[in-house]
Amino acid sequence: MIIKRKEVTMTIEENPRLKQMVLEVVNNQFKANNPPVTRKTLQRLTKNMMRRQPKK
Repeated sequence: MIIKRKEVTMTIEENPRLKQMVLEVVNNQFKANNPPVTRKTLQRLTKNMMRRQPKK
């Protein structure tokens, strides 16, 4: 039997449950420092976000 599924693409903003799941996974990785690159990536992204914010 062949089952064809229609592919559905959603963004995290469109799916609150998906957003919560992704944030939970990242938070768990961050807390466990596993993989170690998670913490470094978060620091890099946060630093880049701060640079892009307009100064008040």
